Amino acid sequence: MAAKGTAVSQSEHFPEVNQLVGRLCHRHFERANGLLSRIGVYRGQPPLLHALWECDGLPQATLSARLGVSPATVSKMVQRMERAGLVQRRDDPSDSRLSRVFLTQEGWAIRERVHAIWAELADIMLRGFSGDEVELLEALLTRLCKNLEHDGDGDLPSD
Repeated sequence: MAAKGTAVSQSEHFPEVNQLVGRLCHRHFERANGLLSRIGVYRGQPPLLHALWECDGLPQATLSARLGVSPATVSKMVQRMERAGLVQRRDDPSDSRLSRVFLTQEGWAIRERVHAIWAELADIMLRGFSGDEVELLEALLTRLCKNLEHDGDGDLPSD
């Protein structure tokens, strides 16, 4: 084991860390699905809703870029959300090649319920954690994300 404060071998904790991250992701996904299903929202939909709550009427291509998913995925999500009455697509009046996505009244109305569910999920996950532990967890998770986001050229992002 490496001395306190020194970097560990990249493979020293490979099985344990990967298993824990996998379990965490799986359990978070399951719990989020269960909570969101109470209000008729599916797990992948809140990021799209958040984007529209920030800027209603975004083109589908912009939603695809913001969410980091393919245009086909956004199109399928929007279709499902249209059927649920949360959004509607409209052609852009100045560019017929663009389809813009707008929230419906129900899409706006569900905002507080979605936020309440994310808060409930955070409360469940962080039960028993001190404020300092939550701050440390946020810092460590941020570092893990940065490490996974680097471009593979061997240079890890700096803190």
